[in-house]
Amino acid sequence: MNVLVFAKFDITPEQWADFTKEASIPPPTHYSGGPTSPTVPYVLLHSKSQEDYARSEELSTTLRTEFSNADYFEMNEFIDSKVVSLPYEQARTLYKDFFMVLDEQSVKDRTVIVVDRTWERLDPEGNIVEDDTLSEREDVTRGTVWRVHRVPYDKALNFYLDLSMNPGMEGEEFLEEVIRPDA
Repeated sequence: MNVLVFAKFDITPEQWADFTKEASIPPPTHYSGGPTSPTVPYVLLHSKSQEDYARSEELSTTLRTEFSNADYFEMNEFIDSKVVSLPYEQARTLYKDFFMVLDEQSVKDRTVIVVDRTWERLDPEGNIVEDDTLSEREDVTRGTVWRVHRVPYDKALNFYLDLSMNPGMEGEEFLEEVIRPDA
């Protein structure tokens, strides 16, 4: 599976290589016959008319982005409209419940934003209900919640693997904000 990564700035080959070098899947060391170089499980999104959703292993030139002013809602809409409408064979290789964002701060502190779209129990004011005993109340509903994390490049791989295999178990170490788009 591949993670969608939005570029919020014009990204150079060196900047993309810095991210992918730290955040890729290392080649296996416990058996022979497998890949001998790291696997880059990321698709760099830079154009609203982009049609190539193959892994972005390296860049040959600086990519101009059309997402510099896009917020998370617009990125989500792009995924819902463009990526979800891809042919099944292509769409099934892409994570759609979370995505990553490289912004200007990413280059400075070597971190990537991870936006995880999930469901939570919400009270009538839109606050997350943490107490399991309250979940039986009639006024508690399920609603969309986006958790925005800023993760160091060298921890991004394990972080996204935790999200994909154990949603909700990623912890709050890198949590920056919680957005309730329906509130």
